[in-house]
Amino acid sequence: LCVDDCSTDGSYSILDRLEKNDNRIKIFKNDSNQGIVYSLNKAISHACGEIIVRMDADDISLHNRVQCQVDFLKNNNVDFVGTTVKYITEDGVDIGQSSFYSKIQIKKYLSYKSTLGHPTWALYKKIYDDLGGYRNLAPAEDYDFLLRAVKSGVEVEMMDEPLLKFR
Repeated sequence: LCVDDCSTDGSYSILDRLEKNDNRIKIFKNDSNQGIVYSLNKAISHACGEIIVRMDADDISLHNRVQCQVDFLKNNNVDFVGTTVKYITEDGVDIGQSSFYSKIQIKKYLSYKSTLGHPTWALYKKIYDDLGGYRNLAPAEDYDFLLRAVKSGVEVEMMDEPLLKFR
């Protein structure tokens, strides 16, 4: 599911062409620029799968990312999982890697920083539904959502495997 929030870089035409050749791709276009919170909630409202795996348009998922995270969710009695990331430049050059946080560290450090990179999230759609999606608190909508998820008892973990390249 892709939401075009009035991009000006030709993204919509690229997505439109891809959608015509792949029936798994669904594009939604906002009539006016609505921002990240509206666009995220719009995409989630159209999702019909059990698990939501999110990322941003400028990041790169490794080929096995979705399968690894879905397997982790299903095999570890976890509701929500993120991963470490490889940091890359605009040109795709590796420049480092994020820190890994254990389940205990995620909760401990969450009181003063977001511990899971938003583009690495994979979680059950039911969590979005139960929490009412994202609240209009950009640019901290992800941090707010993560705090509310943990507070509500959602089991959150992080995989110590960089499955996303983050710009």
